[in-house]
Amino acid sequence: MKAPKLAKGQSRSGLARDAAGEETEAPFLMGLLTDTVESDVPRAQLKTLPGAVLPLPAALQGAGVRHVLKIGPTNKVLATFPDEQPALVQVPVGQGAVYYLAIPLVPASMAELMNAVLAAGGVYRPVRFLTPDGAHVPGLEYRAIKTADGWLAYVNNLDRKNDKQLKLATSHELSGIRNLTLETDLPLSFTLPAGEIYILRLNANQSK
Repeated sequence: MKAPKLAKGQSRSGLARDAAGEETEAPFLMGLLTDTVESDVPRAQLKTLPGAVLPLPAALQGAGVRHVLKIGPTNKVLATFPDEQPALVQVPVGQGAVYYLAIPLVPASMAELMNAVLAAGGVYRPVRFLTPDGAHVPGLEYRAIKTADGWLAYVNNLDRKNDKQLKLATSHELSGIRNLTLETDLPLSFTLPAGEIYILRLNANQSK
């Protein structure tokens, strides 16, 4: 196992930690908190191997504690480190499988892996909010539920500094999007301001 170096950081009050208020209340009531400073974090580019087990990109980015894996005869290596050691392994369990990472992935690569796992498992995702070019949107939370005349959804921009450019991705025929938060209509592609939450009604096309 190869791990990063850890060191004690500066002790700060809640008010000093976040003037915007996100982390202020609990640290302020509890007293000073000390952050942990990480350095020399192991990083690696994982090369994905050809095969139809998962629709993975050519490379994934890892950062964090790295494990050395011993592979059994029924395991399948899906990605390797630059030194050809296993980095992502499929382990059969019952009628399914466990996907074991030998190093944590950075958020963008973890999203790629989870999309591949969900696709391989046949998970149905009828309503999604992606970037205009169809990629995962970092810092976005969203949910959707079926209603009698369409879908009810919310989108939450967890990024307090940057707006998000979103595009509704769905196989359903929709007649429009109503922003119930602002009582306005939205196109399929729209901007979600920094730190904002929109409640949306996705209206089904009644002619279909």
